[in-house]
Amino acid sequence: MDISIKGKINSIKLQNNIPRGHKIALIDLQAGTKVIKYGEIIGEVSQNIKAGEHVHTHNLKSLRGGV
Repeated sequence: MDISIKGKINSIKLQNNIPRGHKIALIDLQAGTKVIKYGEIIGEVSQNIKAGEHVHTHNLKSLRGGV
């Protein structure tokens, strides 16, 4: 999959079957890292994620809707 990061084209090999509309890690992410989607922090990595892996509820703790 080719993507543009900061104006530079990069290739990422998908590590999982990623459903349409779901998130993909563009870089390796360590547990505790904040995840940004459309410029907003939406969650925190709950376990290490490699570039190209699916980012979803199994490895991301949501920070939305909390009290």
